[in-house]
Amino acid sequence: MRELIAGAPRPFVIYCDNGNKPREVDAFASALHVGDFLAVHDLGTEIFAEDIPLNFTERLAFGLTGFYEKTVYRQRSRSASSFFQRPDQRRKPCS
Repeated sequence: MRELIAGAPRPFVIYCDNGNKPREVDAFASALHVGDFLAVHDLGTEIFAEDIPLNFTERLAFGLTGFYEKTVYRQRSRSASSFFQRPDQRRKPCS
């Protein structure tokens, strides 16, 4: 699979929607080039924002699918995507 990714036209998109999405991300995200995209389904239920490597920047979250572009670096800021954090790590609303 890594050879196919390496030889693919750019930009390339890999879509993770199998039974173990964090494992898919771990296995294939590093093979993507800067400017390529990682799309994950079931975001917020089977995979969470913190499962996405730091060198991917969120570009779009639509429904349960998140689209991330491989960039050189991004800060770990999850405020815009707090819905997609694990429930036990979400900030509690002010009362």
